[in-house]
Amino acid sequence: MKKHKEFDECLYQKTLVETGIKDKMKARQLLALAEHREQFWKEANLAEKYPSLYLEGHYEIIKELCTAILAAEGWTAFDHECLFAYICKKQDIAIDIDYLLELKGARNDIDYMDNCTD
Repeated sequence: MKKHKEFDECLYQKTLVETGIKDKMKARQLLALAEHREQFWKEANLAEKYPSLYLEGHYEIIKELCTAILAAEGWTAFDHECLFAYICKKQDIAIDIDYLLELKGARNDIDYMDNCTD
């Protein structure tokens, strides 16, 4: 597996940019969307029937929460690797970026290649 991008590489490539605008409204909207998705999957009880959609939905929740943190702190990421690199570096949160990128790959297979795991 290829090595994921690091924080400094993202800055250099300009795929991670400090906007200077702490967008708390966007952060709140993304948080509400993530909560809405999570509530849907809890109530729908469809994970076993539609595992690919469940996986896709939970990846989106993770991505939305990370994007909300960046927005609240005045940053934007132009790809998912840099989104996660920011969280690891600036938030000092131990996340498994390689695992998240595997989830992203599975989600992309579902979204773009109609490759369901159901």
